[in-house]
Amino acid sequence: MSVVATLEHPTEQFPLRSTLASVPGLEIEAESVAAHGTDRLLAFVWMRCDDWGALDRALATDHTLTDAALLKEQGERRLYRLDWAEGFEPVARLLDDEGATIMNASARNDVWTFRILFPHRDSLSRTLRITEEEAAGFSVQRIREFDTARNGSDVDDTFGLTASQREALRAALDGGYYQVPRGAELSELAADLDISHQALSERLRRAHGHLAAYAAEQFGP
Repeated sequence: MSVVATLEHPTEQFPLRSTLASVPGLEIEAESVAAHGTDRLLAFVWMRCDDWGALDRALATDHTLTDAALLKEQGERRLYRLDWAEGFEPVARLLDDEGATIMNASARNDVWTFRILFPHRDSLSRTLRITEEEAAGFSVQRIREFDTARNGSDVDDTFGLTASQREALRAALDGGYYQVPRGAELSELAADLDISHQALSERLRRAHGHLAAYAAEQFGP
């Protein structure tokens, strides 16, 4: 059976390392991730930070890139098209050889996080072994079976939430945001997460939308 693995890798050993190191609070999420075709891997990414000037300067001098083009601004985030000079190609070729698909990719707090679909556990094991031998090993955070009978969803479903959305939901739950009366306000939770009030509000809205869509699909009208 296919498996979905959540893998982490230090940002200091991956592309954009200098940009992530020089722009405090920078968050990156892939807009779309290619299953195959190494030249387009992570070509479009959303970035969010508190200092766009610092980000532009960092991208202009990041030697892991040949170009970073701003395509769109939306609220407190921006969409960039990135042309890579180095870094992702070896991993991308390995995943392509194993028939693996990167489902999600993001970077924050010194860590790249990848959610990858492997055709079977053996392909995951080979990938982990080879990357470890090449000193580019991943840290395994979670492995789940992939149930194609359930519309291609994880057996232990994450409802399509990103890591940052799950973090926002967990902070809201733990902080008592959903209690009556509320145990915490959004501004307090945002401060704890070191993000803006609007950024947290957007994450929760997207997370709520994913959960609502999942419930509607599962239980019908």
